[in-house]
Amino acid sequence: MTVHRERMAEFTLGGKIAQTLFETSSEPLIVCLTDGRILALNASAIEMLSADEADNPLGQEAKTLLNIADDHWSSTVEHCFQGSDSKMRLQISKSGGGQISAEVRFAVLGENELLIGFKPSDTEDDLNAMIFGMPTGSVDSELVKRANQYMQMYQDKELLANTDSLTGADNRRAFDTKLNEALVESVAEGSPVSLLVIDADHFKKLNDTMGHQVGDTALKGLVEVIRRCIRPRDSVGRIGGEEFGIVLSGADREQAVLIAERIRAGVETTELCPAPVTISIGVATVSDVFCDALSLFAAADHALYGSKAAGRNRVTHADDLPILVDESA
Repeated sequence: MTVHRERMAEFTLGGKIAQTLFETSSEPLIVCLTDGRILALNASAIEMLSADEADNPLGQEAKTLLNIADDHWSSTVEHCFQGSDSKMRLQISKSGGGQISAEVRFAVLGENELLIGFKPSDTEDDLNAMIFGMPTGSVDSELVKRANQYMQMYQDKELLANTDSLTGADNRRAFDTKLNEALVESVAEGSPVSLLVIDADHFKKLNDTMGHQVGDTALKGLVEVIRRCIRPRDSVGRIGGEEFGIVLSGADREQAVLIAERIRAGVETTELCPAPVTISIGVATVSDVFCDALSLFAAADHALYGSKAAGRNRVTHADDLPILVDESA
C-alpha cells in the first residue's frame, strides 16, 4: 500500500487500515477525503492503474481519476453520508494514459473520508463480483464492517487520550488545542472568545477533612454542573487539580460573565458532596491586549485571584482589575 506521507495526519485510521483493510483485499482500494483528495491506494489499485511508486495517482483528485464532474461528485458524497447506495460504472483514467471501464462503489470510512472500491468490468455480471457487492460470508464483504470496527476502536482510543479520567472533561492537552482553535476562528471571523478559569474554594481543606474520595466526587459533580450551564459549542477542561477552564467561542464580556455567574450559582446551590462547595471564577475576553492563548490565560488567572482576594465564591472579569492582583493573596 502507498500512503501520501504529507496527508497521513488526515488519514483517520492510519496504520490500522494499512494492516487490516488494504492487506486483506485483493480488490483495488482508494481512500480519499470528501473533497476528492487521494490519501492512500493499495497494491491492487496501483497495479490496475499501471502506476508505480514514482508514478501513481497520489496528489490527484479522485473525481479526476474517476472522470466525475464536480456536481456529480458532490451528490455522490452526499448520498454516501445519507446511507444511500453509491454504485456506478465509470471510465477510470490510468496514470500512464488510457482508461479502464470499471464498476465503482463508494462507502463512508470516517467523518470526512471515503473508501472507494473498483474492479475492471466488461459485463453486467461483473457487478456481482464487485467489492462491497460480494455474497454474504465472503472475505471482502466484511471490509466495511471491519473498517467501522477499527474506526470505533480508534475513536475510543482518541477519546481516552484527550479526556480527564476522573471528571470526563477534556484534559489539559485537548483543552489547549480547543482554545487555540477558537482563537484562530476568532481572528478569521472577527468574533469574540472568552476564557473562564474556575477554582474550587478551600478544596485542600475539603480533601484533608473529608478524604480524597469525597473530593473526587465533588469534582465530578462540579463538571456536571458546568456542563448544564454552558452551551453545546463550549468546551470544559481540567487544567489542574481542582482548576478548570472553559472556552466560550463567540462570547463577549457580558455573555461570558453571565455564563460564569450561572455556573457559580449552580455550584453554590447544588449538593456536590456532604460539605458545601463554592467556586471562584476569573474571566478574560479577547482584546487588543489579550489576543493569544498565553495572554488570555494570564488575564483570566489574574481575574481568578481577584475573585479569591475579594472573598471567593464570586466572578471577576479581567477588565475590572485596573492593577493586576498579587497572586500570593
